[in-house]
Amino acid sequence: KAISEQPEISFGAVWIAPWPQCEALLTLDKALSSQDRPSLTVAENKLELRKGDELPIQVISPATYSYIYVTYIQADGSAVQLVQPQGAVQSPTPPNQKLLFGDGVNGRQRFLVDAPFGPELVIVIASRSPLFEVPIARRLSDREYLSVLRRSLIYRADASLPDRDISASISTFTTREVTQ
Repeated sequence: KAISEQPEISFGAVWIAPWPQCEALLTLDKALSSQDRPSLTVAENKLELRKGDELPIQVISPATYSYIYVTYIQADGSAVQLVQPQGAVQSPTPPNQKLLFGDGVNGRQRFLVDAPFGPELVIVIASRSPLFEVPIARRLSDREYLSVLRRSLIYRADASLPDRDISASISTFTTREVTQ
């Protein structure tokens, strides 16, 4: 008999994540378990959004100064940088700073769900030091973005230096066409 057919055996909760969600979760596994990580709310944490739904995003930075990176990975495989430090001398974000996107309030752009539809995610990374030597392109493919991110987390000019001090939050959701 298969183990799944045995009585009184529990497998616990299993979550199967599609690409690129699975890769993002693996890459940021340690950062996602950090105690002082950024807060992230996307569309009131709904798991499914339909065409035309608003897509407001709220980030609250950790309790320490940090460099904040917000990336929206869309169902079409594009990774859009919503926030990243800019300039030759990048400045960190103050503690507990609220960042809002997509709500259309106070002149901010309004984000609405539209095609293509499917699994999407927003990634927020807070780092004690800049992650990238220069800002990365505003739009990359999901594979390009995750490769650049992995390299920045792995690369150290001196192998004796400690790993980067980062924390992260991820919100996953699915977008769908409106059905009658």
